[in-house]
Amino acid sequence: MLTKLFLKTFAGFKMFVIVFFVCFSFTQNLSARIFGQDDRSEVYLHPQLNQKISPSVAIMLSPVFLNKKVEGYETNFNSISDSHEIALCKGQKFYGQPTASVSCTGFLVAPDIMMTAAHCVTHINTEVRNSVTPQCSDFMWVFDYKYRSPKLIENFFPNENVAFCKEVIYAKFEHIKLIARMPTPIYGEDIALIKLDRKLNRPILNFAKEVKVREKVYTIGYPDGLPQKVTLNGIIKSNNSNQYFTSTLDIFGGNSGGPVLNSKDEVTGVVVRSIPYDDYEYLNEKECSVVKRCSQNLLGCFLSDQQKLEDLFSHTQKVSDDVMSLIKSSSL
Repeated sequence: MLTKLFLKTFAGFKMFVIVFFVCFSFTQNLSARIFGQDDRSEVYLHPQLNQKISPSVAIMLSPVFLNKKVEGYETNFNSISDSHEIALCKGQKFYGQPTASVSCTGFLVAPDIMMTAAHCVTHINTEVRNSVTPQCSDFMWVFDYKYRSPKLIENFFPNENVAFCKEVIYAKFEHIKLIARMPTPIYGEDIALIKLDRKLNRPILNFAKEVKVREKVYTIGYPDGLPQKVTLNGIIKSNNSNQYFTSTLDIFGGNSGGPVLNSKDEVTGVVVRSIPYDDYEYLNEKECSVVKRCSQNLLGCFLSDQQKLEDLFSHTQKVSDDVMSLIKSSSL
């Protein structure tokens, strides 16, 4: 997410996905991060996505992780295997790769407007309009942070790949209440639009008009602050009401704010929340962590006494479609 301070603030949060039906919504993942096989992979392995979608997706970073130079920024990241928050075990996917540790994802919906999760740019139980929040002024957005080949990673970000938040057009991060006998709190809206300091010549992502059961979805983002990854083969499990649908995307902290897209490369949702420190299981005997897994047939998945089977998947609740109007009016 953003900082250790925010990680403490967000303890107990779940991973959601905001879904767009003409309006937006969000989803929640519980006890496992991987359903079946790990479907995260490097974007360069998918040439069409690498060209059409990847350039629109950016990582939110603190300058603490970067060294400013005249022509850009040098990275100063630790390895995910050395990160004290994760300490990934040898043999795990992406072992040894650099990680920004705390980050968010965002994507372009206009040349100078980015969509992300509200908790990336404001605090809980707040609504912001046309303001500069501390998170807006203290962080930067970096594009094209990804592997170009198995061993070629971008360790220098030219100025043209870096943008800054000019203001938060709209952000609403809403905690509803803790309902008796429910294992998790109920959350409200968590979506934000930010104005960048300049217009960018990059692809603009479009939105889907509907979500279909059994439809495959994917996301592009920065799980745990790793270089950009594409996560394929998520499946929408149910869409039984106007309020909720469920899916099985493998999403992690750091994916927050990233786009969830269908087979037509249309945005069907936005990743917004995760459980801090719950993506991994720490092995005391090895002093390192492995990713939590859940088989496709749900073997090995944990459910508390209060949880139903559907709680393993992503729950979606509708949010106001006023956000679309804001995109249109703010991009004029």
